[in-house]
Amino acid sequence: MTTLVCILIAIALICFAILNDHKNTRKTNRFGIKGDSNDDGTTKNSSIKIDNPTVAKQKAREDIKYYETQRWIDETISFLDKKQSLEDLLILKEVAEINYGDLLNCFEWKFQRLEILWRDSYKCHKCGKRDLHNHVHHMQYIKNQLPWEIDGKYLQTLCRKCHVQVHKEQEIPIYSFSNGQKIKISNYFNVCRRCEGTGYIPQYSHIQNGVCFKCQGNSVDRTIFSDILNDHLKTNQKFKESLKRAKYKDFLRNIKTSEFAAKFCNVEAYEKKTDPSKWEDYADDDLPF
Repeated sequence: MTTLVCILIAIALICFAILNDHKNTRKTNRFGIKGDSNDDGTTKNSSIKIDNPTVAKQKAREDIKYYETQRWIDETISFLDKKQSLEDLLILKEVAEINYGDLLNCFEWKFQRLEILWRDSYKCHKCGKRDLHNHVHHMQYIKNQLPWEIDGKYLQTLCRKCHVQVHKEQEIPIYSFSNGQKIKISNYFNVCRRCEGTGYIPQYSHIQNGVCFKCQGNSVDRTIFSDILNDHLKTNQKFKESLKRAKYKDFLRNIKTSEFAAKFCNVEAYEKKTDPSKWEDYADDDLPF
């Protein structure tokens, strides 16, 4: 019995010595990070505790950037989800009543517009101005191609001022394909005398976003879209609509924090905003051409 007690006491002493030795090997390195240390002073414990205020502040800033990126993505998806589709528009209006401005209010165009702005980092091709409300300009139109079906190389980011100036100085051509060849069929048809064909009156920018109240901004003849709209009316496009909506969700959710910081215009102002409705003024970000 005495021998057994002695053995137990010896075992207890050995365990105590091992635990005490392990405790003494716990060191705090020069960066203020505690953990099991190697012989060279580096920490080998994967779960680290940050005591350094500078490191903690940097980590908090990174967390905020990630949160703001995700907030913008969620808000943009919500905005596009609420926008009507072309199919909705065809239910609400007869084909003959649909004008170009109606098409620009469809989510299909809003997404295409976002892709071009993102590609160009919201920077105007003419003057270099970066603004969240810059426009996307069509350099040409193709008969029976909807505004969002135009090849991206014929779309460019312009600020409002440069966009209006381009339409005053240039005629935007309309083409048609015949036997595989692109043929110019017309420019503007009837030029409005009130806005001189720009579809926009700058001095009335506070009313209907400056859209000409005489021609309602219909500087693009609606007949170039009539055939394709009638084709959509005859077929059920709901499946394609769901695929298109899934496309913008994939596009947005794949945006990284670093990409958002580099491309998005005025990140700091966005971080300070509290009311999304004051920021999401996208409906007024296009002239009707």
